[in-house]
Amino acid sequence: EFDGQLDNTKPCVIIVGPHTSNWDFIIGIIARSALGTKIHFLGKHQLFIPPWGWLFRAMGGSPVDRRKYNNLVDGVVLLFQQD
Repeated sequence: EFDGQLDNTKPCVIIVGPHTSNWDFIIGIIARSALGTKIHFLGKHQLFIPPWGWLFRAMGGSPVDRRKYNNLVDGVVLLFQQD
């Protein structure tokens, strides 16, 4: 269910939770298509290795290595600035 509207004039962060199954990703891709806007996502770094890594990147994904401190907030800010 979508509640409200996205402001396509400026970037925003959408937090989706709880992540309970692998179906969440598929539902997210369907939701992105329904919204008709460019949406990037973060995913665990293991998704971005061969053979499927190229696909997740092409879909707008960026890897996150959750095993170590990586200053994720600053990394997301850089992603906003690149777009």
